[in-house]
Amino acid sequence: IVNKDIDISRIRQLVSFRNSAIHYRIDTPETLKMSTEDLVGIWNQMASIFSLIKGEPTEYYIQELATDFLDKWIL
Repeated sequence: IVNKDIDISRIRQLVSFRNSAIHYRIDTPETLKMSTEDLVGIWNQMASIFSLIKGEPTEYYIQELATDFLDKWIL
């Protein structure tokens, strides 16, 4: 991340999404919409970040969560 080898645009999107949820306003329902592609993209970026560090959660665990979600709700 420090070397800017990982694109964090989806992480920024996640933070923005979180801020909209926490600071709810009348127009918030529109800003809280997220596509499945966006969600999977966020998980993939998180997995890339966790692959750079030791400990939990692991890259494999994040990918497993994404797969479980897709299998249960999308596919």
